[in-house]
Amino acid sequence: MGFKSKSNSKSRSYQFREKTLDNLELLISRIRLKGEVFLPAERKLSCQVRSSRETLRQAIGILEKKGVIKKGSRGDRKSTRLNSSHTDISRMP
Repeated sequence: MGFKSKSNSKSRSYQFREKTLDNLELLISRIRLKGEVFLPAERKLSCQVRSSRETLRQAIGILEKKGVIKKGSRGDRKSTRLNSSHTDISRMP
């Protein structure tokens, strides 16, 4: 009667993360085409990929492990830089 199982909740969370990852990869492809090397700020980026900031952080973590992006800083701000040596952002099996 209205109760959700934990497994259903986990699969929904997984689906949101995968959708965010897909949207983020598409956005990165567009950014690369423009010749830019930094991702927008997290707040703006979460709006662009239509995701919560928490889910966005998970997707960024996945792409960082794959070597697609690199977290760092620019002056006094945190930044996320595209890895110029990584050109294929398709998912690894």
